[in-house]
Amino acid sequence: MARMALNSQELLEPWRAALARLLAAVTPGDLNCCFFINNGTDAIEGAIKLARLYTKRNTFLSTIGGFHGKSMGSLSLMGKASFRGPFRGGLQDVRFAAFGDARALETELAKAEAVGTPIAAFVVEPVQGEGGRRGAVGRLSA
Repeated sequence: MARMALNSQELLEPWRAALARLLAAVTPGDLNCCFFINNGTDAIEGAIKLARLYTKRNTFLSTIGGFHGKSMGSLSLMGKASFRGPFRGGLQDVRFAAFGDARALETELAKAEAVGTPIAAFVVEPVQGEGGRRGAVGRLSA
């Protein structure tokens, strides 16, 4: 508290700037920008925006049973109907594949390419938590 009395995303401060420089130095490629967030749903929202900006595409692919947060964009990528149902109308171009099924993922990617709506990003929760593996449809396969 003696060095930083207020921590806000809107304020510039030296510790955050130093961390950003360090991340740029250890990250492969030409990273010259980064942003810090407070939670997972904000990370997903940022990823949605970055994917759209970089790819110029609007279609996303997620997995059945995945949990990505409760904001409108991240909720749209959630593969669990009980969470999505009350908030229909988020992102319009979202497809789903069975969690852990590489063939299902390949099929969805191929279908998207074939119909002219290539995928901007694949969003997956590698270790399913809130959405839960128990209720997910799919099987683990290579």
